[in-house]
Amino acid sequence: MTPVQSSGPVGLGGVINRTRALVMSSTPRERAAPDPEGLILIQAWPGGAAYMWETDDQRQCDGTADLEVVWIQRCNLHPVDPPISSPAGVHSLGTFFTDGWVRVIGTDHQEVVGAFCGNAPLEVHRVGTILGGARTVYALWFPNYTKGSVTVVLDHEGVTSRTSLHLGDVGDLSCTPTP
Repeated sequence: MTPVQSSGPVGLGGVINRTRALVMSSTPRERAAPDPEGLILIQAWPGGAAYMWETDDQRQCDGTADLEVVWIQRCNLHPVDPPISSPAGVHSLGTFFTDGWVRVIGTDHQEVVGAFCGNAPLEVHRVGTILGGARTVYALWFPNYTKGSVTVVLDHEGVTSRTSLHLGDVGDLSCTPTP
């Protein structure tokens, strides 16, 4: 692999183009490299980006890259892990340290319509779908490593519900779910 040469400041579009090219070329196709249509941008920040994709055999993979190197790249060992929930489910799919802390979640057969850290609304971004559209992928952004639980508001066929999603027990910030 030939490193991409930096030639000064790069805007966010340039960061996305460079990191996308690096992730696309960093893993031989037979070892689960993403295809251009299936590479999901989780978040970009000045100097780097985080991505997720699905292999031909439906294993979830993710990776982060700066302007010259792919730093982390990993794939689940098993296809469709976690399994698709029926009629609906919420799954924690990954964590990225970006210009903050991003928790990636997947919802099966439903949409996220909001999320809260305590009473404070969170930034929620719908970033793509995997598993033939059965799982929608969302990114929840936090300013720093966060512990506790968040409340996720979901819509399934017109019916709204709430669920608590545990973030972990270690972090600089803390969330407590709202009743």
